Amino acid sequence: MIESRCGMNEQTNRVQVPQSLAAEPPGKSTALASLIFGIVAMIFPIPVLDIIFGITGIVLSCNAKKQGYNDTLQIASLVCSIIGTVMAITYTIVILLFLSVARHIDVARFIELVGNLNRY
Repeated sequence: MIESRCGMNEQTNRVQVPQSLAAEPPGKSTALASLIFGIVAMIFPIPVLDIIFGITGIVLSCNAKKQGYNDTLQIASLVCSIIGTVMAITYTIVILLFLSVARHIDVARFIELVGNLNRY
């Protein structure tokens, strides 16, 4: 078999792809998408969308594992997605608690109390 330096087989006129450039393992692109969703869930400022992104990342990471991709990328994507989802749920609970407490606070009384604190 006669081959040139660029990988072209002169007898069959087909390009031979080196093994390092061969097809990636199944589930790698799913794990990468899951990692992106997990990172977005951790840094995006809207908690409702963060919950959606985080759950999507968890589902994609589980799908990557079902496809047979058990690498650090899959584990990192699962961890980032879980952290993003927990952060978003915690942030949503804090906002809801703040809004429920803020509804019962008399604003004038609160401003008076804060003004009195400056005197001490």
